[in-house]
Amino acid sequence: EDFQRFCKGNAAPCPLLEVTEPGKYEAHRLAPGSDVRRDLPKYRIWEAGELREERDDVADLWDDKMQAFLIGCSFTWEDLLVVADLAPRHIEEEKNVPMFDTNIQLRSEGPFKGEMVVSMRPYRPDA
Repeated sequence: EDFQRFCKGNAAPCPLLEVTEPGKYEAHRLAPGSDVRRDLPKYRIWEAGELREERDDVADLWDDKMQAFLIGCSFTWEDLLVVADLAPRHIEEEKNVPMFDTNIQLRSEGPFKGEMVVSMRPYRPDA
């Protein structure tokens, strides 16, 4: 509940698109037939704030209390920029999007807090 409230309180940087029911691993609305325990390319396992391992599948760790939170990302619309002949420079250079830490505080909820991270796609004014 804390994380869902955190996303709702910070809707612009953390757009919450779907939340699965406890124990359910299919994103019915956004990805019917999906299995969030197996369908992603990589999973990072964190314990007490420490990265413990990376793996390709987390089905054996899933229990009936777990939920998936599907959060929107600016990568969603980058293909539209390419189609409009405005390919972002980082795509042309085969790099990740530039991201910058800010001093803008997010609205805290339970243990979830921090500062906003923003991404940038630079263009000349005549583009």
